[in-house]
Amino acid sequence: MRVFCTRTYIKNGPLNYIFEKFKYLKVTAWRFRQHLPEKCVLMLMPLWINSRHAIPVFWWLRRRLGFLFMPTQLVSVVRTIRASSRCNLAVFGVGHDTLIWKFANRSGRCVFFEHSKDWAGKTLARLGRLEIYIVDYGTRVDDWRKWMANPDPLGLPLPDNVADTSWDVVIVDGPPGGRGIDPGRMRSIVTARSMVAPSGHIFVDDCDRTVEQEFCRVYLGEENLVDAIFDRTLMKHYQFNNR
Repeated sequence: MRVFCTRTYIKNGPLNYIFEKFKYLKVTAWRFRQHLPEKCVLMLMPLWINSRHAIPVFWWLRRRLGFLFMPTQLVSVVRTIRASSRCNLAVFGVGHDTLIWKFANRSGRCVFFEHSKDWAGKTLARLGRLEIYIVDYGTRVDDWRKWMANPDPLGLPLPDNVADTSWDVVIVDGPPGGRGIDPGRMRSIVTARSMVAPSGHIFVDDCDRTVEQEFCRVYLGEENLVDAIFDRTLMKHYQFNNR
C-alpha cells in the first residue's frame, strides 16, 4: 500500500513535473548515445566533405548505419546541399540515410514525406525531432501507364507551410517501387517538379527501373539532366534554370 501511494503521489501530485522531466532527460540521453561515433563524424562534415576522404568516410558510415545510398551518390547529393546557404531540403522517403540529410543541412530546413506511419514513428523515436509528413499515395506500380496518360491527380496535396516554400534540393528516394503492388514514385516525381525552386536540384534514385525512367523523362526532362551516377542503382541529378 505504501508503494502504491508513493507512485500515485508522484504521478498526480506536485512531483509530477520532476518525474516527467526525468523521463524526458532519460530518453534524450538514450537518443544522444545512439550512433554517437557516427554523429561525431557527421558533425565534422565541413572538414571532409570536399576532400578525397569523403567517399571512404561514407563507406564507413554505410557499414555502420546500413543505408542503401552508395558513397559516390551521397557525395554528389551532400555537396549540392551544402553549396546552398540555408538550404530548403525535401526528401521523399525516410530511412537509415535520414541522419545524413539531417547533418548535411544543419543550417537549413528539412522535411520528409513517408508513406509508412509505423516506420516514421520508429525513425522519430531513434533520431528525435524531424519534420515528417505521412503521405497516402494511393497508387500502384502496375498502373503506371494509366497515370502517365492522366497525370492531373498525381500532384500530392501539401501543407501550406510546405507548398509556399521554394525547395532548393528535392530527393526522391521513396516510396517503394520494386514490386507491382508498391505505390511507386509517380506522384513523388511529379510533386518534386512542382515544388522545386527555379534554380533547384532534384535527385531521383533507382532510375534503372522503368517507372522512374519514364516519369523522369516526361516530367523532369532530359534537357535538365546534369549527371547520372550508376553504383548498384542509377541516380539521376536534374537542375532547373527556369520553370
